[in-house]
Amino acid sequence: MDSALLQPESGNAHQKQEVRLPLAAPRADEASNGDSPSTGSTPGSSRNWATLRQSVKKAADEQREERARWRDTMSLALGEVREQLHSHVQMTQFVWESINFGNIDNEVTRADLRHDSEQRSARKKRQVVLIIMAVGLSVGPLTVALLKAIEVIHDFKTQLFMQHAERPWLAWLVLTCSNCLLFAASIAVPLGWCAAAAGSGIPEVKAFLNGLQQPDHFHTKALIAKALSACFACSTGLPVGPEGPIIYIGGSVGHTLSSKRVSERLAGQPFTNQLRRSITTLGVSAGVSAAFG
Repeated sequence: MDSALLQPESGNAHQKQEVRLPLAAPRADEASNGDSPSTGSTPGSSRNWATLRQSVKKAADEQREERARWRDTMSLALGEVREQLHSHVQMTQFVWESINFGNIDNEVTRADLRHDSEQRSARKKRQVVLIIMAVGLSVGPLTVALLKAIEVIHDFKTQLFMQHAERPWLAWLVLTCSNCLLFAASIAVPLGWCAAAAGSGIPEVKAFLNGLQQPDHFHTKALIAKALSACFACSTGLPVGPEGPIIYIGGSVGHTLSSKRVSERLAGQPFTNQLRRSITTLGVSAGVSAAFG
């Protein structure tokens, strides 16, 4: 071999010879994905770059899916909460709940009592007395009307019986049919019109005085239905009496006249549960006096 080829040129003996290699052409899958390496990059770095982009894209898609699932879950939960609140609001209108009959004792109440003048106390007493008088004057005529209606129906039934007294079988048939019609009318009122009219009404009154709020048991509709049912039932000759319904009528009148609308708008008396209980108790007492007096 020629010795000149083995020795480096003069002045460059200590310099390294720079070797340049041709760049590798990008792969077909990288070129199709648009992930061609930049100038000076290697095939390994191109693959790492494509893998990184795919990982980031996959993580972003998972986060979007997670957020979408979270939104759907929260929407369903909020919808269920709204439905429960709506159903609770509707149910509370018909829920039997206890009543607080105790006196309210706090700083506001004590301050109000301290500033309550003698004139204001006297006015309150007069208003309460007026409500009590209204209850007593209402229970008496209602009781008389109920007893008179029972007497009229009974007398009419007796006259029909006496008109056919010469023929016993016909008189018995008239009496039986009239009693059956009256009995059917007495049970049709609570079954078809107002369910609160069933029974004597004394258990409902006792439950209210013990602090149990009963929906639809002391409304005007229940009062009328109770009176009609008692009138028909007592006219049939059944072993029942009007005393229980009369006591209930007294309590219902007291409950109505001590309502918020009557006590505040008509009598000018602030409404409290204690006042309603007291007036209802007086109404029950008036009913007992009217029934047994």
